[in-house]
Amino acid sequence: MPVAAACLFALSACAADDGTGGPAPAPGAGVARDANTSPPTLELDIDAQASAGGSGSPSGAGGGGTPTGGAMPAGDAGPDAGLPVGGRDDAATPPPVVTQCSNGIDDDADGLVDAFDGDCSSAADPTEQGDRPPTGCGNGEDDDADGAVDFPDDPGCLAVGDGDETDPAAAPECSDGVDNDGNGRTDYPEDPGCPGRGTAAEAPLATVPACANGVDDDEDGATDYPEDPDCAAAAGPTEGIAGECGEAHRIVDLNRALGAGGEFVDGDTASGTPGFVGTCGGNAGPELVYRYRVTGVVGAIEFTTEYPETTAPTVLYVRPVCTDPRDVGCNRGSADAPGTHVRLERPAEGTYYVVVDTSQADRSGAFRLGVLTVEAPRCSDTRDNDQDGRVDLLDPGCVDPADEDEADPPTPPECGDGLDNDGDGQTDYPADPTCSAAGGPREAEASCALAADIMVVAADVGVVHVNTSAQGANYTGRCGGRGPEQVIALVLDAPATVTARTVNNGMDTVLHARSSCDDDASELACDDDSGGALASSITFAAPAAGVYYLFADSFNAGGETDVVIDIQ
Repeated sequence: MPVAAACLFALSACAADDGTGGPAPAPGAGVARDANTSPPTLELDIDAQASAGGSGSPSGAGGGGTPTGGAMPAGDAGPDAGLPVGGRDDAATPPPVVTQCSNGIDDDADGLVDAFDGDCSSAADPTEQGDRPPTGCGNGEDDDADGAVDFPDDPGCLAVGDGDETDPAAAPECSDGVDNDGNGRTDYPEDPGCPGRGTAAEAPLATVPACANGVDDDEDGATDYPEDPDCAAAAGPTEGIAGECGEAHRIVDLNRALGAGGEFVDGDTASGTPGFVGTCGGNAGPELVYRYRVTGVVGAIEFTTEYPETTAPTVLYVRPVCTDPRDVGCNRGSADAPGTHVRLERPAEGTYYVVVDTSQADRSGAFRLGVLTVEAPRCSDTRDNDQDGRVDLLDPGCVDPADEDEADPPTPPECGDGLDNDGDGQTDYPADPTCSAAGGPREAEASCALAADIMVVAADVGVVHVNTSAQGANYTGRCGGRGPEQVIALVLDAPATVTARTVNNGMDTVLHARSSCDDDASELACDDDSGGALASSITFAAPAAGVYYLFADSFNAGGETDVVIDIQ
């Protein structure tokens, strides 16, 4: 991972990096590199920037190359420290180059700022504009297999748009365990100068981040990191309001509006702002946006406008990211039944955006929005309900996450009796992959009667490499797959949505899945090469914990491929 470019992230440059290389520098910067003799250094031609009329300025900044908030970094004093911007600074640390990806501004008004915007590959990236596909630091995968995934957690990631997770030879300052800038705060997420663990220097950012400015920006009664639950780090650019839903939408804090024990709030879509649309509709008129924080384990949350007070047809949709049109639930009312509801089963802790929209352009009006919470089943509520020192699926009284009783049975089940009942060298849950809970009735090898070999994998496997050349051709999906196949038994400990795709294909692949290995009527999905270039991809719902069967199949001749498995 390029350290020289990473130095720009903290808005101060480094004298040298570790020689691993770097991406294209910011406008007005050049990188001198001699891999055989010395590490690369970063050279900034300040005079050139000034004469170019501010090529290093962010959008909307003044000319002359003056960075936003143009104060010099602390310690950058010297005989010419008082020179006007555009003069030559001969001190050891050159002045920062501020770009749209390091200026603390949401330049493209998409609700994402600087390193947190997927259109920024690093702080040196000159623009936030664009619509880039997910990259190595934003694809949800541990590409370099170091146990850390994407920005801001991987020390090899400069920004969400960085294409390479590879860690640098030396730990960046924001993950080295040292308070490098002496401000009493060390590394990500504590130091406000560290947007992520891959940031090279713990120096101040161009503007004080909202999550470290001492102000309760979203007026929710909690100020900055770590007190404000909307702040994942001190460098967080917003506490919850500024820019998270674009510039036009005003956001209502639903937790605060409900208050202690409250179940509903009243509103009127006529007072809203048009611009959003859900997957089930809502493009007809204005909408109101509510932010709701899930702060504990719950069985389900239902947002509803099904009240007599709702007089105009509503479209209700819920999003994990306000500006991302991919909602996790959407329903619409009608003229006769204007209310509707969206129910989230076992929602993850975090922030959700609830949009009350209009389904008819001429029918904006009053509504009541309620929030109903269903407690999690006792075998998935993170509490030791029977006081035996074991919690949820680790308790022999729990058969699956939906089990409402943790009480242990008189005879311990095989998946929690301390014995290797099936003689496979793996004992009980979670060590034995065929046990989905400690209350599982038996340890049993996942098996298919016709399969020559089975791979048993857990939900967090990530990638499975298979070679079907030596396998039999015993199973076929509805969409094809008459060649040899590798059967993969996927063990899930909770309901999930499973996506599998083939990459690095050395054969013409076909992917299919079943809930019962030898029952072709139980097929859940099948695909032949929808991904192009011999690549196949399937997605299916696994409604309960248990074993599901993936078939990495071939259209005709066998070969090798990698199956990427994603569990949501």
